[in-house]
Amino acid sequence: MNTNKFEDHCTQELIRLAGSGDKAAFERVTTLFKPIILNAARMYRKRLPGYDIDDLIQEGYVLLWELVVVKHKAEKIDGFRAYFKAALTYRYINLFRHYYSFNPVILRQKSSYCGYNIASVAESEYIKRYRAKKREYYHRKKAEKQAGNCLCDKISDYSPYTA
Repeated sequence: MNTNKFEDHCTQELIRLAGSGDKAAFERVTTLFKPIILNAARMYRKRLPGYDIDDLIQEGYVLLWELVVVKHKAEKIDGFRAYFKAALTYRYINLFRHYYSFNPVILRQKSSYCGYNIASVAESEYIKRYRAKKREYYHRKKAEKQAGNCLCDKISDYSPYTA
């Protein structure tokens, strides 16, 4: 007699049961996908300085839960294991991209004769583009205001209810 009631079920059936709310089926699905999550977390642990391996493993389980229980995407996809691998890789890449878009990269660091650390920092491309866009917007609005072509002034002068 089988001690595990899901031993005879295929992965697709387990995913369907987990998506319908069966907690035991979802636990079995997490044990099936645990090696994928652990391998991906080990691969990305050195690349994401703000995250340790436990955070990355947790991200993997959250993604699995989102795909199976919340979005019900697993039922519609035949090769869910390959889809999950790709989705997990992209989740970690997005974490990497998000971290480095807001945090500058230290190229080299040296100590000065006063005891202060001097760091050569490369500003992220996202921050450079954001600042350039804000600068351009500011100069454009300033030029429009000086020229008197500001749309907000024209709208405030217009009243549709005048007799």
